[in-house]
Amino acid sequence: MESANSMVFVSERLRTTAESAEVQTKKAYTIPCHSEMDEEWARPMKKWNGRWRRESIDILFPADPRRPEKNHYLALQAGEILERRGWIVGMTTLKQQPRSIVWDRMIVADVTLITSQRESGPLVARESILCGTPVVSTNVGDVATYLPKEFVIDNPTPEALANACEAALEKDWQRSPVTLPQRVSSQVVSQQWSSLLQGLEEEE
Repeated sequence: MESANSMVFVSERLRTTAESAEVQTKKAYTIPCHSEMDEEWARPMKKWNGRWRRESIDILFPADPRRPEKNHYLALQAGEILERRGWIVGMTTLKQQPRSIVWDRMIVADVTLITSQRESGPLVARESILCGTPVVSTNVGDVATYLPKEFVIDNPTPEALANACEAALEKDWQRSPVTLPQRVSSQVVSQQWSSLLQGLEEEE
């Protein structure tokens, strides 16, 4: 990396981390991964309906639980607290499924719970929103730039995550839907890459 003339980061947080690690490069750019959803899976966000603390809920853990940085145990602890409060909790995990299967899981989930210790995106947070499912997440990647602050947990304890999951179930998402920033749209990202590559060609 130290010999690169230019570097592209998918988030400002990664760019800052590289700079703090004294990674040297002549030019640095931030271009996020784009997020879009096929019409077959796209859904509007809506409020959960059911008997409070008496119903079954499906929590999606959108990662391979065997990966230690995803912190699956913390998600399980949050699920245990929810069960002690009266919920019947089912937790679905994802391994290496095709995107269509991932989106199917997002559509049927009541909440997507991200407990990662580090992420570049995460793309699954944006995809979940596009599938109509609310997201509760540790403060990783760029989630704090578009998720409501009550669903971005800076000091993730099982209780804090359980509280946020309940808040996500209670919130009227039809009145206050999450809108993803334009910078992650396929059109904007494509334009950024085209401009960057054109500029590099002109420098040669």
